[in-house]
Amino acid sequence: MRNSRRNWVFCSGITFFSCIVLFNVRSIGLLLETAQTSSEVHTKDTEISSLLNQLRVQVELNNDHLKKIKDYQHIESNLQAQVVALKEEIDESNSRIAAIKNSASKIVGTDVVDPDDPGIIKKLAEEIRHVGGVNSISVEAAPMGIPVIVMCFTRAAELNQTLSGIFAVKPPTGFPVYISQDGTNEAVTAVIEQYVAAYPESVFHLRFAYTGARNLEKKNMEIYHRIAAHYGWMLAKVFDELHYPLALILEDDMSISPDFFDYFYVLSKTLEQDSTIFCVSAWNDNGLGQFVADPLQLLRTDVFPGLGWMLTKNLWLELKKKWPSGFWDDWLRQDEQTRNRTCIFPEVNRVYTFGRHGSSGGQHFDKYLKNIKLNTERVDFSSLDLAYIREPIYHQYLGDLLKNATTITLSDLNDLPVLKETDHNAFLLEYSNLNQFTTLANEIGLMTDHKNGIPRTSYDGIVQFRSNLNRIFLVPSKDSTN
Repeated sequence: MRNSRRNWVFCSGITFFSCIVLFNVRSIGLLLETAQTSSEVHTKDTEISSLLNQLRVQVELNNDHLKKIKDYQHIESNLQAQVVALKEEIDESNSRIAAIKNSASKIVGTDVVDPDDPGIIKKLAEEIRHVGGVNSISVEAAPMGIPVIVMCFTRAAELNQTLSGIFAVKPPTGFPVYISQDGTNEAVTAVIEQYVAAYPESVFHLRFAYTGARNLEKKNMEIYHRIAAHYGWMLAKVFDELHYPLALILEDDMSISPDFFDYFYVLSKTLEQDSTIFCVSAWNDNGLGQFVADPLQLLRTDVFPGLGWMLTKNLWLELKKKWPSGFWDDWLRQDEQTRNRTCIFPEVNRVYTFGRHGSSGGQHFDKYLKNIKLNTERVDFSSLDLAYIREPIYHQYLGDLLKNATTITLSDLNDLPVLKETDHNAFLLEYSNLNQFTTLANEIGLMTDHKNGIPRTSYDGIVQFRSNLNRIFLVPSKDSTN
């Protein structure tokens, strides 16, 4: 452009000096005006060209940024997918490790721990397991064993006492603890979080959100509907989601015996193998100190005891479609649920309830519950012959005891000899109907309450207790209307 302009000016100058006589002043003015206009147009073109170049650069730069954003988004998506896949692989690997160690444990008869295990997989599995905290446990991460469910609501101090007692005697493996909290009480939550932090491999926090009861006639009865809803939710969680075959249930105001877990571990096999058993309980309704003596003795009852009990998933599958809206424990005692099945319980309690204040307002606590005797001996149930507790052996076993028993009256009860140790010395005390049973039980100090027309702890109407270590049977008479 500069060379062209220079040539043009040069030629114009030669023409001007060579032909000056041919042009006039007017022609010179017109030529100058034309040159000025051409210069202005050229300047504007240059400015527009520069702006277009700048715009082109910015557009190309923005396109580069957009391309990089798409690339980064693709990378992020791939990374997220890889993280999810790695978590799933860790869960599967952890499950395989647990299965291999479990198989090896069965072969060698003890827990197998790999001394060369660097703990990386275990640590990652625990981190994944506790992502999300409450209700975050998955079936893949759920520890093997019999889950111990601790039901709680608003009693933080009682819950802490219960958990402290559990971990004082709980084996290190085989009994993972699930603390099922109704609501969001801060003090209760703090206690739970304390134990989750202390035992991250074996303690898990569940939380139930109550939504209210339908068609509630009496407002003061709502607490029983809330409890029933919590139990139903918890059982569905443990059996339907986590797929445990058994579950052991406690409440937040219970102390347990030193052999509590031994008792349930041994009897879990009996529960699974004997279809005539409804549940296994740690509770004897008539377990006051003066009425019990033998920590080795097991009994059967037609009345669901509750208060520290174990059931199977198969039983839950029967019950879940008709689970009640309230009063779940009394509902479980109905014939439609028990279906001629009975519960196993110990003569000497393996659980004690210290909760004077609860949903029942302290009903029966001062008269019965506070004087319940908690077993303090550690019984090795695996070394005992417990064949007698299975049906049809138990029926025959009890029949033989009754055949050799001596019939007495209420007035004879206080005159029985004081034995130094328990034996099979047995006495019969007969009753003809439920009213007479209630009178006798009240005189003796036994629990007079009955469920569905059946005395508590009774088996075929027979209630057992001790007096001066003698075994006493309260039995329906032959002409009984019970």
